[in-house]
Amino acid sequence: MCPFPNMATVVLAPREENRAWSKFSLAGDLKPVKHLALNLGGPGDRRDDAGVLWLAYPRPTGSLVLPLKATVDLLPRLGGYFAQSTDSVCVEGTRNPWLYTFGVRGVRRCELPLLDTGDGTGLYTVRLGFAEMDDVKPGERMFDIALQGQPALKSFDVVKEAGGPRKAIVKEFKGVAVNDNLTIELLPKLRLPKLEQAPILQTVEVLRERMLSIGVSVPTLLLNNEKPEQTATLRLSNQTDSNFAGTLRVVAPEGFTATPAEAPVSLAVGQKTEVAFKVTVAGRPQPSQYIARVQLLHRDAAVEAERSLTIDYLGHGDRVVLKAIEDAYAIHSTPTTNTGKTPILLVDGGNKAMGDDHHQIAYLKFRLGIPGKPVSAKLRICNAGNLSTNGGNICLITEPWSEEDVTYANHPKPGKVLANIGRVAANQIIEVPLKVSLVGIKELNLAIDPVNPDGVNYFARESGKGPELIVEYEK
Repeated sequence: MCPFPNMATVVLAPREENRAWSKFSLAGDLKPVKHLALNLGGPGDRRDDAGVLWLAYPRPTGSLVLPLKATVDLLPRLGGYFAQSTDSVCVEGTRNPWLYTFGVRGVRRCELPLLDTGDGTGLYTVRLGFAEMDDVKPGERMFDIALQGQPALKSFDVVKEAGGPRKAIVKEFKGVAVNDNLTIELLPKLRLPKLEQAPILQTVEVLRERMLSIGVSVPTLLLNNEKPEQTATLRLSNQTDSNFAGTLRVVAPEGFTATPAEAPVSLAVGQKTEVAFKVTVAGRPQPSQYIARVQLLHRDAAVEAERSLTIDYLGHGDRVVLKAIEDAYAIHSTPTTNTGKTPILLVDGGNKAMGDDHHQIAYLKFRLGIPGKPVSAKLRICNAGNLSTNGGNICLITEPWSEEDVTYANHPKPGKVLANIGRVAANQIIEVPLKVSLVGIKELNLAIDPVNPDGVNYFARESGKGPELIVEYEK
């Protein structure tokens, strides 16, 4: 210890800045969304000077924290969240600089759940907030912005438009149509960008402008000679600004009847209801797919909403849906890693070239317990968010493999091509007919083999939305 005392004076000055980070809680369904504000990378939830609540994403941990089920996809090896202090970094052009000291680099896609399926179509205003926090020059970090798969802004340059680094800028887009999820894509100008070229994003704010109509959700019906009648339940949702009173009408195709053909409907603002009716085979239609028209009419007979209800009539046949009993994927970069318990199946031909270290193949296994002679088979898979120009070939696997043991080092080679998936949209549910005979087969093993370096991901069985095999058979 120094034997000579050093005299000092410390003065504490008050400051009015509110740094009250918190963890917002809310019980119940989060949808439909009217207003949502996200601070990407934020340490907690916080209100701005105008009283807007900004939710941090990823969400803070805790049993009572609002569990927003958003998805943020990052570029491989470039993506990551960042945090800086407002004490050491000054962000201009905003009354709330703390919003921009947190963010994410290398973001390529955000998906936000706004409406339930059947709520109808809503028009939203989307605001994206940016501030360049690195010493990047104009022209270096440029990217395109797409909303709902449609181009919204070309060659966006944060530094150039904001007037320099550490200056906030908000880009606003009005009239964005959303049926369920809002998809935001930030697309770098180069296929393999460097860190200083990768897209950045700090805030996302969405505000609902209006709903276009009452939401009507219709099921798909399966009828055959043993089950010539089915009950269909239609779900109606009024998220518009006005009460609704009118009629629900079902126009059955020739060879079928709907009972009742009409039903009165009354829906207050924010109300959801269900209307049930029966569809019955009336006559001798040929086995095929038929369409019934569902119309929601105002009292003056004006059409509020119209939907198509699919009727699959199989005649003497029937259908069974089999869930995958095993699935996994193998990746070249980690040849001894097993991925049998992951909720996502990755399929990618490579990073820079087909077959390089980013090569990924998915494997599926189905146990066949079919109470009749198989006639046809389709594979149903759900896209987990990453769209692709071609989702890969579906190939037959004849070599043994196990979900718990398969790796890239021992992966079975894809065999005969049974189908090509083709173009895959974001969040698409895909049904692909397979050119395969299942007669006498107890187990079907498949691979999804990539055909290009345009990667795609599918939900695995651990997600609850895994692969299914749809088999039609004769008794």
